[in-house]
Amino acid sequence: MRWILCVSLAMLGSCGFLGGGETSSLNVPAESAASFGELPDVQLTDSTGSAVSPARLRGSAWALAVLARPVRYQTRAQSRELLSLQTALAGTDLRIVSVSVDPLEDTPEMLAGYAERVEADGDTWMLWTGTEPNVYRLLQAAYRSSLVGLDELAIADFMESAFDPNIVVIDGMGRVRGTYDLFAEDGPAAILARLRAVAKE
Repeated sequence: MRWILCVSLAMLGSCGFLGGGETSSLNVPAESAASFGELPDVQLTDSTGSAVSPARLRGSAWALAVLARPVRYQTRAQSRELLSLQTALAGTDLRIVSVSVDPLEDTPEMLAGYAERVEADGDTWMLWTGTEPNVYRLLQAAYRSSLVGLDELAIADFMESAFDPNIVVIDGMGRVRGTYDLFAEDGPAAILARLRAVAKE
């Protein structure tokens, strides 16, 4: 499943979003005005079985975290770091959304089971799945800033390693505002700083 997604994103990239321009930094400074396009308003499903979309989060900054394999195989390291972010964001209107890249296996029931195991609260940290085309559209737009200027081979290489560690920050208008390595030494702090900064704009 994962390699299909990587190939699909590479094909999507070659069809339009690469173009020219400079390669964007993966770690945009917290106060930067840089943005990299808007997310499409695709229809997805959350862990309760309810319909959701990026438009639901308009007005709030949020972090998009990709579930890079079926949810039952998520790494403890990723779950631990995301739980730490959830704790840091508790009591604010900032959110984390984990999106499945294996929607055929990751049913709402599977996501709900994972949420219970890792203590995702469903408010600060949400879990989404959906149809393959809609998931692909969302992720292609979200990772656009990380892929500008790369050829197809470089895109595939990036996407193979991107999903586990890389978190995309989205502002209250649904715009991509940067990509951050969750496992970098300053990664969680950089994600929090960027979320808080774009939320104040």
